[in-house]
Order: sequence, then structure tokens, then C-alpha cells
Amino acid sequence: MKPAAPTMPALKCPDCGAPMRLQPTPSTFKTPNPFTYLCDRRAAGCGGLMSAHPDGTPQGAPVAADLRRARRMAHQVFDRLWQTAPHHYQVAETGAARVVAFKRIQDAARNRAYAYVAAHLGMSRDACHIGKITDIETLRAFYGIARRATPLTVRDWWKKLQAEEATLKPIPADALPALVGHPIRLKGAGTWVLVRIKGDTLFLHSPTNNRKRMACANQALYPRAAQPSEAP
Repeated sequence: MKPAAPTMPALKCPDCGAPMRLQPTPSTFKTPNPFTYLCDRRAAGCGGLMSAHPDGTPQGAPVAADLRRARRMAHQVFDRLWQTAPHHYQVAETGAARVVAFKRIQDAARNRAYAYVAAHLGMSRDACHIGKITDIETLRAFYGIARRATPLTVRDWWKKLQAEEATLKPIPADALPALVGHPIRLKGAGTWVLVRIKGDTLFLHSPTNNRKRMACANQALYPRAAQPSEAP
């Protein structure tokens, strides 16, 4: 028997404007989420819905049908990058330990995959989440990048990134003002142009598009070409 849904305020359906209420997720839905917001006019044919966290809070904001469809398509190509990742490892554990090992590999692969797509889109890692993307064009670009990738290409990219960053030097806080208007590296996030600084917060934009982001000053690394001299 499915658990009763927590009592939560209704949301407004983005498709028809009727209330969407938290309910146990129908068994026909391919999702592990126990609860979903469903439109009151579902029986009349409205497909408005919103995924919920286990505590009943919405996983983002309700969006219209075309954006939901684009998100589903993005998930189809993206999720294979982490769900199938354990098949590329020799997992020696058996039984319950094997399940734990698979989850550990999948969690790491999922983080790498999001970092990979974010870097190729010129987005911050936090903003590059399918549930947070609210425009079709970005989702199309996301879909294309994820579709062309494999778990192995993502893993190789991540290893190369980590190896390269291990050779880069952190930028001292007092050296950052002189780099405004210039490209810098961010740990695990590639190259960004430093626009301005406010306290410990860096404001940056992508060198390949108009996307903007913020970062902490301690994430800043010198680009390879701008490494300070080792000479005293």
C-alpha cells in the first residue's frame, strides 16, 4: 500500500491553470519519487504535473508541457551516462556490498556528467541541472552534448581535467583585481572571464557565450599560459 502524501499547498497547473495537488506517484510513472503533484483536471486529459521530493516539496517550479517533454528527452540521453557507468568497472563485491559499490560509482559518474555538460555549455555546475533549465534552446544544446558523450568519454575528460588542474596554481586574493577582464580557471569548471569582484565573490562570464556565473575566490586558478614564474 502506498504511503499517504504529506499535506502541502496546491500548485498552479502551467497547462490549464487548475490546482495541482500532491498525490502518491501513479504506478505507471517511471520515477522513484513517491509523490507527484498532479493536475485536478488529469481525468479530463490535462497532463500537468510536477515531481516532488520525498518530503513533498516541489522539485523546482511547474513548467508547461513542451518544456517537460524537452526535459524528459534530455534525461533519456543524460541518465545513461551515469546509470550504465558501473558496467565499465570491474566490481568485485557481491550481494549488498555490490549494490553499495554500484551506487557509489553512479553517484560519482552523475556528478562528472553534469560537470561535463556544464563545461561544454558554458554554464555553472549549479545552474546546469535539467530541473533548473527553463528554456528549450538550452535543453536542446544539453541534449546534443549528452547524446554525443559516453560514460568513458566523460570519465576520461574528468581525469584529464583533474590532472591538468593539479599543475595549476591558486590565484592569491590580492592578485585577482589585476585579472579583471581576463580569463581565469575555476576548479572543476573550466575557463571563465573575470568581470568583477565583490568581497570573496567573483562575477564571471563564459568566453564562448553570454552565460554568467558567480564563484568563490578560492576556486580561482591561473590558466596554464599564465602560470607565475617559479623563479624567486
